[in-house]
Amino acid sequence: MKMIKVFLRWRQNAFSGALGAEAPIPHNFMSIDTFCWNVRGFNKTSHRNGLKKWLQLNQPLFGSLIETHVQQPKRKKYINALLPGWYFEDNYGFSELGKKYIIWHPSVQVTILSKSLQMISCEVKLPRYQFAFVVSFVYASNCEIERRMLWEELASFSADHRVVNKPWTVLGDFNQALNPEDHSLLERRRLDRGTSDFRSCLHEASLVDLTYRGSTYTWWNMSESNPGAKKIDRVLVNALWLDTWSMSFALFSEPDFWTIAQVVSF
Repeated sequence: MKMIKVFLRWRQNAFSGALGAEAPIPHNFMSIDTFCWNVRGFNKTSHRNGLKKWLQLNQPLFGSLIETHVQQPKRKKYINALLPGWYFEDNYGFSELGKKYIIWHPSVQVTILSKSLQMISCEVKLPRYQFAFVVSFVYASNCEIERRMLWEELASFSADHRVVNKPWTVLGDFNQALNPEDHSLLERRRLDRGTSDFRSCLHEASLVDLTYRGSTYTWWNMSESNPGAKKIDRVLVNALWLDTWSMSFALFSEPDFWTIAQVVSF
């Protein structure tokens, strides 16, 4: 499973008590903790247990699960068992197994702005913050032709009046390298059509990589004979995000069962 986490301020103290909607928000809670988890099967008990442990430790308020592989009638049961009282949205209208969920604590105000097969975008306002920001969660197709549809969607959405003049971040699994050096294998380091298309999209949408620390690569092929890795998970932001949280940066863990990326801002 792969995880992207977003922090906008340091958390001084963790939550205590239950995870449900009745859990109080501590007065000195100072972080915005947004996550995107490629769970690769939310129907697997081991994956739900792993997510539960992470939630208990980190206490996020808002996030997304992608590649869930869950039939629609079961989604409410799984989410309510994990996070009682939380709200959620999905994209079953575009995928029989609902590729993406967005979940949030009742203290968070979430307005869904758009949905598609590969992206869900929403406006988010967290407790004690005076303004809203926009988050787009991405799980891009393995098919290059279908990914071009996502690039077009991102470029178009960047000009939407609901996004203009707001901090905007786009995070998730893009299934596409952006730079030749995003590949660990030298023979794969080339500027191909897929890379060029992705670059053009980000230029048109005025999105850039958030500065990151930690692991360069977020995916690996699990091959012992010819191991290879690449960076396909990213946190992208617009200029207003950087103006608002100028010291924010991403932290990526090793690309294994618990691949984690954090974004920290002061």
